[in-house]
Amino acid sequence: MSSKNDKWMMFRNFMYNELGISKEDIRKWINDAVEEQAKLMVMDAFERKNPEQMIKDAIYHESLFLDNGFNRSVIEMVSKELSNKLELTVKKS
Repeated sequence: MSSKNDKWMMFRNFMYNELGISKEDIRKWINDAVEEQAKLMVMDAFERKNPEQMIKDAIYHESLFLDNGFNRSVIEMVSKELSNKLELTVKKS
């Protein structure tokens, strides 16, 4: 009776010898798939909520914990600038 290890070796040999698929090929496919999914997730997040609003929410949320009197106009300017830079970065990718 063959062990699990023997079955695995047979499968691995079949993939490598018969199909010509190596570990590096599989790793590349996985990396490509993960990169594509990450891009889709980012685009989905941007479609659901404006990046500028996400940054504003984060600043407001943090300011509540810090209990600092942030000036709203400063928050507006910072969030607009950060969202523009974020959009440029995403579009370049």
